Amino acid sequence: MAFTELSIAPGTRLSAPIEDEMWLAASGFVWFLHKFKDATDLMSGSMYPTLSTMIPVFRILIWHVNLVIKRPAAEFNSEHNILFARIVLDKLQEYR
Repeated sequence: MAFTELSIAPGTRLSAPIEDEMWLAASGFVWFLHKFKDATDLMSGSMYPTLSTMIPVFRILIWHVNLVIKRPAAEFNSEHNILFARIVLDKLQEYR
């Protein structure tokens, strides 16, 4: 089955409007993960990524996550978002 054949019937849970609170949470995750996208784009765009390039990028990501945990932005201040950031930090520190 191709995704083009997928349909969602009116009145089902999947066709219900998304609440503002959910949109805010989703936009918070997009905001938080944007630095990771930038880092991925930077490292993927390099023909020869080196350790001298990766270390500063890695440190910026750790700095970003620490900053979000210590001073959450308005769009990323729920308990679930902060827990997510802490898990991300733990994973980053495994590679340190």
